[in-house]
Amino acid sequence: MQAATQADQLCADALSAVSLNPGDITKEQAQNAQSAAVRKAVEEMRDQLPDGLPPQEVGKWWQALTPQRQLQLRLAAPVELYDLPGIPADVKAQLTNNGKGYNPIEAVRWAYANAPNEGVNRFPNNCALFVSESLRAGGLSEVAGRWSKEHWADPIPNMPSVHIPFSERNFDADQYRYTKSWYNADEQRSFLINCGGSSVPLSQARPGDVIYFNWSDSAAHGGEVSHHAAIVSSVLPNGEVLYTQHTPGATNYSLEDRLPIRLQDQDPQTVVVIRPPGAQ
Repeated sequence: MQAATQADQLCADALSAVSLNPGDITKEQAQNAQSAAVRKAVEEMRDQLPDGLPPQEVGKWWQALTPQRQLQLRLAAPVELYDLPGIPADVKAQLTNNGKGYNPIEAVRWAYANAPNEGVNRFPNNCALFVSESLRAGGLSEVAGRWSKEHWADPIPNMPSVHIPFSERNFDADQYRYTKSWYNADEQRSFLINCGGSSVPLSQARPGDVIYFNWSDSAAHGGEVSHHAAIVSSVLPNGEVLYTQHTPGATNYSLEDRLPIRLQDQDPQTVVVIRPPGAQ
């Protein structure tokens, strides 16, 4: 218990250390400092995991934790916890959604691995495409004609005799390859909601959920319109939601009380968290 309390304090100290005066530094410097603070806070949570212990000892360690501490670790370091030998099978099943169609662990794992990967880029802005690929890695099934993409060797719809190598494809060709909900944040949000997903309060966000950044100025944008999407990848013990995104690639960016990269110098905005279909 004492070690857990110390880890909580170290996590809190890492976040509070980024008290910045915007008049003294640039926006880029502030973002870098905040990113470093969040990374340190996440590392403090991950360092609580007993890497290297025999699986039997890991099981005993887990059982000795309070339910609150177990939940904090599940939210803050889900992939690392799942990969730790000795974590009970029922805990791993809960982390992976009990095989009910969507595995948030694999979605977050894919997001971590590919946030900086420019090889996934297909459009000028690939945030929603990145989320779609993460969701598919998590086992969310494509829905033909609504949320899907053609395979590399498939002909372009309405052009059955034309096969265009990836290296020669451009934005216009990719428009035919993907449904709009695959690469457009607003269309993607609508698809998830209409196919069994649900909106959840920010306070209930958990890894594997999708967070959308919306214009809230109805006069300027015709109502709430999602313009950016990211994967919720970690939630710290203080409730701070972290997300992993693409275009630009970023891992575990902070949403609350920091300088979220997509909320800089922009019109008034809101965020909404969507739990994908099949997630419990």
